[in-house]
Amino acid sequence: MTFGNCRVVLKLFLVIICAKLSHQTPAITAISPEQIRDIGSSVTLNCTIENASRYAVSWAKRHRDQPSDSVALTFRTQLTINDPRFEVNETMNGTTMIYSLTINKIEATDMGTYECQVIISFQQKNTSTVNLLVKHPPVISLSETTTSVNVAEGLPTQLSCAASGYPLPTISWTREYNAIMPHGGHSYRGKVLKLDKAHREDRGTYYCIADNGVGKPDKKMVSLEVEFPPRITAPRPKVAQAIDYDVELECKVEAYPAPAIVWYRNGATLTSNSHYRITNIATAFEITNSVVRVITIDKDSYGDYYCNATNKMGHDVARINLFESVLPILSPNASSK
Repeated sequence: MTFGNCRVVLKLFLVIICAKLSHQTPAITAISPEQIRDIGSSVTLNCTIENASRYAVSWAKRHRDQPSDSVALTFRTQLTINDPRFEVNETMNGTTMIYSLTINKIEATDMGTYECQVIISFQQKNTSTVNLLVKHPPVISLSETTTSVNVAEGLPTQLSCAASGYPLPTISWTREYNAIMPHGGHSYRGKVLKLDKAHREDRGTYYCIADNGVGKPDKKMVSLEVEFPPRITAPRPKVAQAIDYDVELECKVEAYPAPAIVWYRNGATLTSNSHYRITNIATAFEITNSVVRVITIDKDSYGDYYCNATNKMGHDVARINLFESVLPILSPNASSK
C-alpha cells in the first residue's frame, strides 16, 4: 500500500470514528436524474445528503460487466483518480450537503452508472446511483456479426449483426448493387436476417448498416455463398461450319463450388491437342464459360459434343451439335487454316 493510500485509509478510519461519536444518522435524500450528454460536453452530478458533515462521502463508478464492483473517484473533496477532467465539490447548508461530481470534456468511456456513497462503517454504507448516457456513433461488433456464410441450396440460414452506441442503433440490411432482398424490397430492418430456404439467387454481398443519428452510420460487408449443383446453358446448341475451317463450341456453367468441366465426344474425353483447344474462363457470380475450339474441321469432326460439369452438389450436361455448312461461317468464333 502506498503512502497516499495509507493517508486515505487513515482519514476514512478517523471520519468513521468521529461520526459514530456524533450519533447522527446520514441519509441520501436526492440525487441527479439520469443525464444524457454529447461527447465533449460537461455534466455535474449532484448528491444531496443529510447529516453527512462527519461522515466519509465519495463518488464511485460501477463496472459495466460487474455492477457489484466499483472504482472510487473521490473521497470528500479529493480526487482518487488522475484525470484532470474530473472535479469534486461539496456545499454545506446547515446539516444538508450537496456533494457534486463534475466531468468535463466527456468521452464515450464515461458512460455508465455513478454511485454516491456515504460510508457509515467499514461494513455499512448508504448509496444512490445515477446513470450517465453519452451519445456516441454506432460501432458494429465484429465478434457478434457474421462475416461469411456457406449454405447448401434449400437449407435455412441467417446473417447476424450487432452494434453498440447511444442511442441504441437500429440495424438494417441491404444488398450490393441494391439487389432485391430474399424477402422482397431493397432493405430489411432487424439484427438477424433469416432465410428459410436459401436460393442461388440469394448469394452475394450483403451490408449490415447500424445507425443511431449520431455521427456517421457504421457499415460492414457480409458474404453469403449458396452451394448448388451445376446448371449448363448452350448459347448455340446447333453450330454450322464448313470443312477446313475452325469453330468454337461454347457452354456456360453456373455452379458453386466451382465445377470440374469436361468435354467429350463419342464416349471419349477431349483434351487440348492439335485438333482441339479447350479454355475455361471464370466470370462473376460463379459462372464459367467453357469453350472447345475445333481446329481445321474434317468429315469426322461433325456430330454431337457434350459439355459436362460436376461439383459436390451434383452434375449437368449439355449437348451441342456441329453440322456441315456449304459456305464457311465467318465470325469471331470461326477461321480458316
